[in-house]
Amino acid sequence: MNLHSLLKELKNSSPEKQITRLKSLKASATTEQLAIIEQAAEDAGQPWLRSALLDIVNSRKKPKAITEPSIELADKLDVLAIKSEAVSDSIGQVLHELEPIIGSINLLIKKEIPNYSESGTKYELEKLNEIMETFEDWRKVEQTPRYKECEVYKIIHREIERIRPKSSVDIILDIPQDAVYFLTNLYYE
Repeated sequence: MNLHSLLKELKNSSPEKQITRLKSLKASATTEQLAIIEQAAEDAGQPWLRSALLDIVNSRKKPKAITEPSIELADKLDVLAIKSEAVSDSIGQVLHELEPIIGSINLLIKKEIPNYSESGTKYELEKLNEIMETFEDWRKVEQTPRYKECEVYKIIHREIERIRPKSSVDIILDIPQDAVYFLTNLYYE
């Protein structure tokens, strides 16, 4: 099982095929595949997909006996975080259902309305798309932040090497090689 092909297959399938594939994975995944599925969950980007993949991984884990409450348990039971994740998932599902419908309406209207580019209908659809973008931003804000290490020197060095053959000037990179920034999922998705 390849991590990239798993994510691509799930993202490009119809909802029915996604459910079938996820159920099949849950029933037949080996221990090695569970590690790949867990990595895929981190890279999924979409809350519903991350949740489904983590459900597969967690379904095989044995629950730990709780002897006494701990700080870690209190963090896991953070009601606000749970509500926030639920809001994010719900918004994501609504957007997932509305986007193809709005796209279809847009295509039909372009064919059926003369002077569509100057019509009030186009204006209203643009407002609807702005609302959808607002909900998408809200969904991102509600997600639990995930952090990614960004090695600045490597990124800039790679870009310099890419443009060097096209450039007639010498480019000097004066950045510490250990310069690292941590980005949240809001910036790298």
